Amino acid sequence: MSDDWGSLDELLRRAETLAGAWGARARASTTVGQERALLRLFGVHGLDRSGRPLAGAVVDQWSAQVPGGLSAGVTLPFAMALLEYDLQPQQLALDVASGAIDLALEAELLRESDRRAVAETEAGRLAAGALERIDANRTARLEILDLLGERTRPWIGTTLLEPDVEGALEETARLVGTGADLLRVEVPVGRELVDRLQDAGLDVAEWRQRDHPGRPADSVALEAVPIGSQRGLAELRRAMDEAAAERRGYIRVATAAPALGVPESAVVAGFERID
Repeated sequence: MSDDWGSLDELLRRAETLAGAWGARARASTTVGQERALLRLFGVHGLDRSGRPLAGAVVDQWSAQVPGGLSAGVTLPFAMALLEYDLQPQQLALDVASGAIDLALEAELLRESDRRAVAETEAGRLAAGALERIDANRTARLEILDLLGERTRPWIGTTLLEPDVEGALEETARLVGTGADLLRVEVPVGRELVDRLQDAGLDVAEWRQRDHPGRPADSVALEAVPIGSQRGLAELRRAMDEAAAERRGYIRVATAAPALGVPESAVVAGFERID
């Protein structure tokens, strides 16, 4: 082997060493986005009582309650609290976000090995249930594809422009009627990214409800829901399935999420059968 190949081998060896070190660090670390995604897996969804995304509000509250709490992760304290208070994930999340329940107390309980083992079992049960739901959606998707069949390629795709559910459903009907085979939805920029960009002095276009003539300003119906939210995507998937059945050809839905929101968006995509 020539010296040149020797240098390349050394470069590859160093690259593998670096990749292994960063991989090990990644496996032992977490992010706000990952913690939100895990809470989604547990069944946390929607908004808190202040109108903030609930999973994010729980992670923010946990990080504020326990110094360095993010590095330890919120899932085990959350699972411990589910058992201690005998609550469902959604109700517990609302109570944590409002400050009614302090997960720092559960973090202390996790110091006891038997309590920690129970919390790990509960977290595993919730995660397994979520994966079963995702797998059931995968099976349903294959069955619908088999029933309706694929559209003839090349497929025609476009991005939905309407930001709220009601407007997007109307837009979807028009696009499908003109032959669209794939619709892409842009997931709203998350609070985490918005805060960081604004701290850096940058303007960020956040989702804002559009005014619709004849509708009350305080309406909380579908027009007040972002199409890229979990509820919005569920409504869109339902509408797309109905349209696909009418024209006897499967219609795909895709999402485009900001990088920091990808873990959470992946869970939502699995739950709502996004292609």
